[in-house]
Amino acid sequence: MTESLLSRFDSLALTENDLVVIVGLEFSRQHNFEPARVLDSSGERLKVQLLHGSRKGLSIRRGNLLKMSRAQDRTALLTRIVWERQLELRVARAFLVEKFHGEEGLALEVAKHFSPRETLALTSGYSLGRMVPEWSAVGIERGGLVWRPLHGRAPGGPRVHGADRVPDGIVRIDCAVVSVGAGRFVVAGGCDDHPGRTSRFFASAFEYDAIARAAAPLPAMPTARHGCGGAHIDGKVYIVGGTYVQPDGAADAVVLDLGARGGGWQPLEDLPPRAGGGPSSGGQLEEPSRNLLGAFS
Repeated sequence: MTESLLSRFDSLALTENDLVVIVGLEFSRQHNFEPARVLDSSGERLKVQLLHGSRKGLSIRRGNLLKMSRAQDRTALLTRIVWERQLELRVARAFLVEKFHGEEGLALEVAKHFSPRETLALTSGYSLGRMVPEWSAVGIERGGLVWRPLHGRAPGGPRVHGADRVPDGIVRIDCAVVSVGAGRFVVAGGCDDHPGRTSRFFASAFEYDAIARAAAPLPAMPTARHGCGGAHIDGKVYIVGGTYVQPDGAADAVVLDLGARGGGWQPLEDLPPRAGGGPSSGGQLEEPSRNLLGAFS
């Protein structure tokens, strides 16, 4: 019991360089839902720096910061975004707040019953004989669907936080892009130019956080892959195919356990068998490769 409580307190603690999102400010409301990086967590109020825009430094109470690496905080953030921005609730918000006598907790309970709006994003691509490095996302605003840049090469333009730490960079085409939930994606493999003329195919991978607009490097795959695909199953990311750019002998698929990233990517045939059996296996353990192929069929 004590270990469980200590683990919970540790997950709630914030330390230097943690990524957070600001919520619930009564004043300076323009900073609500802005991602930031913790600079100093030693005081009652934490010093943070906005990741984007003016990169302004702020002093924020711990209760107004949600930790992006914590699943419960991400869920709470999406609920708050629904409450503040979803059209159905914006129309009825004043009425509900009056009925709830200003109780924010009750308002958020109502917001949990509404699914967050999905956003379409485009990453780098290839057109008219050249790489297109810009990342953009489209959202519903008052004027309708509006594209906003997320990343580009123009001086002073938008930047993805942490992109400079990703081996081979985040600008790539023909890579696998796998949603791992709650606004996060794993990007693996690809190349930096038309595959007919590039000399570089990538084994590198990274995770992109669409909420914080931040990228973080992941362990490199054992071999480069081009035109590969992927899936997220039971907390693991599977990358399949694209090995034609390697000598014979490369595994058709590799897997990364997101809960144990230090172990790196494993060839699929090296995975231990799944616990438990089924009628089709006569009580024997099924091979993981057979399970994965079934998921893609």
